[in-house]
This record gives sequence, structure tokens and C-alpha cells, in this order.
Amino acid sequence: FISRCAHSLGIIGEVKNTTKGVEILAKAENATIRKFCKTIKADCPKRAKIYQMQIVECDCKFAQNGFIITKSENDSVKSTLISPDIATCKDCLSELFNETNKRYHYPFINCTNCGPRFTIIKDLPYDRQNTIMNEFKMCNSCKQDYDEIRNRRFHAQPNACFECGPALFWNPSSKIQNSLYARDISQSDEIIKACANAIKDGKIVAIKALGGWNLAVDARNAQAVDEIRTRKNRPHKPLAVMMGSLDTAKKYCDLSQAEINALHSPYKPIVLANLRKVDPKATKEIAKNVVCGLYKLGVMLPNTPVQHLLFEHIDFPVVMTSANVSGNPIIFDEEKDMKELQRLSDCQLGNNRQIIAGYDDSVVQVMCDNSLQIIRRARGLAPAPLSDENIKEQIFASGPQQKGNFCLAKDGLAFVSQHLGQLNTIDSINNFEQAFYRYADLFDVEPNVVACDLHPEYESTKFAKKYAQDKNLRIIVVQHHHAHISSVIGENKLNEQVLGLAIDGTGLGSNNNIWGCELMECTKASFKRLWNLPSFMLLGGESAIKNPEKIGFALLKKYNKDKSDEYTNFINNIDGLAMLEHMYNHDLNAFRCSSLGRLFDGYAAILGLVKDVTYEAQAASLLEAAAINGNKKAYNFHKKIASLLVEKCIEASNKTGIKKLCISGGCLQNQLLYKLLLSEISKTDLELFLNIDLPCNDGNISYGQTVVASAILNSQNN
Repeated sequence: FISRCAHSLGIIGEVKNTTKGVEILAKAENATIRKFCKTIKADCPKRAKIYQMQIVECDCKFAQNGFIITKSENDSVKSTLISPDIATCKDCLSELFNETNKRYHYPFINCTNCGPRFTIIKDLPYDRQNTIMNEFKMCNSCKQDYDEIRNRRFHAQPNACFECGPALFWNPSSKIQNSLYARDISQSDEIIKACANAIKDGKIVAIKALGGWNLAVDARNAQAVDEIRTRKNRPHKPLAVMMGSLDTAKKYCDLSQAEINALHSPYKPIVLANLRKVDPKATKEIAKNVVCGLYKLGVMLPNTPVQHLLFEHIDFPVVMTSANVSGNPIIFDEEKDMKELQRLSDCQLGNNRQIIAGYDDSVVQVMCDNSLQIIRRARGLAPAPLSDENIKEQIFASGPQQKGNFCLAKDGLAFVSQHLGQLNTIDSINNFEQAFYRYADLFDVEPNVVACDLHPEYESTKFAKKYAQDKNLRIIVVQHHHAHISSVIGENKLNEQVLGLAIDGTGLGSNNNIWGCELMECTKASFKRLWNLPSFMLLGGESAIKNPEKIGFALLKKYNKDKSDEYTNFINNIDGLAMLEHMYNHDLNAFRCSSLGRLFDGYAAILGLVKDVTYEAQAASLLEAAAINGNKKAYNFHKKIASLLVEKCIEASNKTGIKKLCISGGCLQNQLLYKLLLSEISKTDLELFLNIDLPCNDGNISYGQTVVASAILNSQNN
């Protein structure tokens, strides 16, 4: 891009990649240089972002009269940013289905505007020799594309074709070594067709994508969906569905223009959209066990050439979920995990392009105000950094236990990792540690301070404390909900005191109780708790999260409703009722809790919507679905909660004089609660701030910890 701009303006000079950034030497009249700089900022590629531009006058001579790209430079300091992976662009898609094009049906077509990035890079600077594409020597034709300045593949590092690039394999046999690698279009097309036929036949197929392996089945086939749930040990959590086209997606979902825009965005996320009723005579319905009682469907469009080619042969929705047992990270190394892939799937569609880092699909939803809320920040979004000029030190923040993520920060940039899942298995913990060391190496961060959550049993906290001890570094412990609010403060560049409303599932409070609905007076460095949801008992501690009827029972006891005729049926059907009575009356194995998420769980159980849960926020999600589908009790519960929360915010604002209100926490993903809160807040003089580029859930915790640690350090240094 820089080279093209320079040529168009007649500028003499050179440009090169360095580990510190893009370095440009340019010679021209002052007016031309000014126009050059303006053009760079205004017309940079869609997926490019300039965080900083420094311009200095220098004295240099050029051997040439034109403008050239010179050899990349590896400096001891690394500060170059790395693009996230980008879904197949329109130009490549057009070529993919153009029979006269040399890359017709090539499953790895890409250009400077799309294709793999972070998942294939080994080191900086971002040149082919520092990626796994170094294993594939470009043919003469691809080399001409790569060297030609007017070509869309000019310096596109993953550039390849059938003659020289990665190839597919189809593995219905028991050993990967016996599988066929497609070296031409006919073999490749044969493999794609075999994969499509397997899905049509009800088989579970593992398909290698940009960030790891997916499992695919016919979304209309309830038996196949049940089988995939059994193999993944994922009995109820909703499954995402890939549609071959927008027209197909519209058959099954009511899509707003904002949701359509999200589906077509360069990172092609999973979009949570409202399911619509279809005429079963005209269109075969998506199996009910795909969403398991919820009103939304996670829908996505193809984002890789392989997926686009596959849907040439498939005209129905396909479940596309990560290849892993629930709780474990996505499989991305088939050499190590092929045995597990074969257990999870009946056949495998893979390739010989190695994946360096595993990435799940990003998940988003469009809210009632048409804002885009990120649910899971992964492929296509991470590791793009957040700019924060207040960050002066090199900081490692280890993040939460649920929705694991970490943040590495330096020089005004915060690199928040991709979603790494719950840190509750050896594999997930190892994956977390490997991702940390990769980020630290790629972005050349050597932390001089460590931040972590207050909860001592979080695996992320344990790792942070050990790392700090081994490196003899200072560690700053950050309360969970302060981190939530500080993430909003940081993203919105706020520097004054704010009111912070944190509404989520659980987080250890500074009084050693479980918090989760806290109204606080906050700065980046400190907080003061002003109000909290009246606490109730978690009988059995964390086990109550999986058995929300325990929470429901404790709530009824707290408010003396357990003897009411209205709740007799619920009380009489509780498992182990006598034991729960004993625990409650004698305060045995019972923990104080002020969590809004747990309150939602308990009320869902009281209404008979759920007994046991198998995934995070299942009970609360079913309560929201019931409210949306006309359950008046469920709706009124949402409305009363929204009114109570805003009422307390108004009281706090009147008392403190603070008008800026920051809200964060996983409960804000509840679209009905979000809508009701916005409606109530709009009637006040409060100024609302929310997360922007980060999820409102625990996906923002590591950045919030970074903001807090940075503020504490800055105040002490000043």
C-alpha cells in the first residue's frame, strides 16, 4: 500500500518492515510529503489501523529514482503489530468461482486483503520466511504476482496456488499417513464433494479451518446433532450453525440490517439472531436440539475458501462447532491430536498448512440500540490491541477463570489475548500458558509488574503469582468487579470518578463473600462499594451453580416464601430437601452471595424452567427466553430488576454528584435486561458508558486489571 501511494505521487525512496514497525524513507517536495502522509492515514487498507506515526527530517541518498520495498529488518526491539486472520474477501471469492482464473477452486486462495495472519506467524517481522508458508516455495507465476506492485497479491505472504501451495487431504482411513493430498483441482474437488456427501449422509465431519478444527453435521438431523453432543460431552449448550448464503440465513432467522452487516464483516463472526418459524412443508426445520429451548441461533457465513467450496454442494444449514471435548481448547495440531479427532468425528477434511495458534470463532450480537456487543473475542479480532496512552509500564494481567484471557501491555498498547475458555482442565491451562509465552515473545513484552484476580484459586491467579515469584516482580491484586468497571473506564478514555454497576455471575469480594451485583464509586486505581444486591445463600458453594434449585430454595427461605402454597410444588420436588434445610438452618457449607447471575438462576429454577445446568448461564438464558416468549412472571422479574438497579444508580448519583455511569458484567448480555436498563436510564440525567471492543463478560477482566495496575503505578511514580 505504501509503495503504491509513493509511486502515485512520484515520491523517491523506500519502505521496509521492521520489528519496530513500518519504516518509510521518502524524498519529495514538502507539499507532496504532506499529501503522502495524509493519504496513508485516510486511505489505508480496510483492515489496517495506524496506532502511531512519527515523522522526522533526515538526510539520505537513494541509488534509484523510484520507490522500492527493501529487505525487512530484524531489530532487537519488537513493536510491530500483527493483523488478526481475515475472512476471504470479495475479490478472492470472485476468482475462486471463475473457471478462467488459475486459482479457480483453490482452497487456500488469499491476497493482501484476506487470509491467515496471526495463526501462521512464527516471528516478526511479518514476512513469508517467518510464517509456516516458508515451507511452500512459490511457483514462478505466484512469484510474479507477489513482485508486481499493481497486483492484489503484491507482498501477500500466504500467496499460493495448486502448483506450489498447501493442499487438502481426506481421511476416511484410520491413519493420516494413508490419506490423499490433492495436488490438482480434480483431486481437490473430489475431496470437497466427498466431505459434502458425508455431511448429507448424517456423518460427523472434522474440517480444518483458520484457527483450528471444526465438527460439522447436518443441522436439521436431530440424531446427528445428538451424536455430536455425546462425543463433545456438550448436552445442552447451543451449537452454532453455518449457512451457505445470506438467503439461507434469512429463511431461518429474522435478520436486521445491523445483523446482516455483522455477518458480512471482514472477520465473519457468529451472530446471535432471533430464530424464525419456517413452513415445515417448504423448508426442513433446524433440529430443536441445536438451540435447546433458547430463542436465538448462533449463525455464521463461510469465512474460508474451503467452506465456500463446501457450500457449493450443500444447500442446508450445517452445525459448525469447535472440535474439542467441552472444557478443552480447540484442536489445531492434528499430528498431536489426530486420535482425538478420529474419536470425535467419522472422517476428516484437513490440509498440510500448519496452524501455529488455536482460535475459536468470534461471537457477537446486535442490541436493541443497534450497537454491536462482542460476546467472544477470538478469530478476526484478537490480537488487535487497544490503545491506552496511560500505559507506561510493561504489564502482564492474567485475567479470570471463566472465559480465560490475559493481557500484555506496553508503550500505550494493550494486547488482550483471544478467548481461551474456562481454565479448569490440564489442557486448557497448558493452552493458556503457551499462548502467554507466544504473545510475550511476538510482541517483545517483558513484564515488570503482574496483575491478577483477587480469587486465590483461579488458575490464572496461580500462574500469575508463580510467574511473579520466579521473576521477582511486584504483583497487584485486583477485585473482579473493579476490573469489570475499569475496563469500561479504559475503553472510553475516562479519567474522572464514575459510578460503576457490575452485574455478573460470581467474583470474590474484598470481604471474602461472593459478589455479583455491585454499585461502586470508582476510579481506575480504587473503588468504594456503595450498594449491593441483598445477599443470599449459596448452599454447597459452587455446586449450587450447577443445581440452581438450591439457589431457588435459599431465596424462598430468605424471604419467608418456602411455606407459601405458590411454591409448594417446587419445594416438594427438590432433591435432598432435608439436607438443604439443615445446611440453611445451621449455616453449613453455605456462602454469602450478592450475584445477579445467581439470582436469575434461582428464579429460573423456581419457575420450573431448569433443574440442573450443564453450561454457564444456562438457567439465566432460559429465563430470558421464557420472558421473550410471553412468560409474564419471567418478564416482570426482568423489569423489576432493571427498575431496582437504575433506582439505586440514581440514589448514588444524587448522593455523590457523579453523572457518569459505567455498566459491565456478563448479565448485560441478556438482551431483555439490556433493553429495560437503557429505557430506564434514558429517563435520567446519567451518562451511560459500556464496553466497546471488548466483551462485557469476563473477556474484559484482564484489560481491566491492566488499567487498574497502570493507574496504581502511575500514581506512585508521580
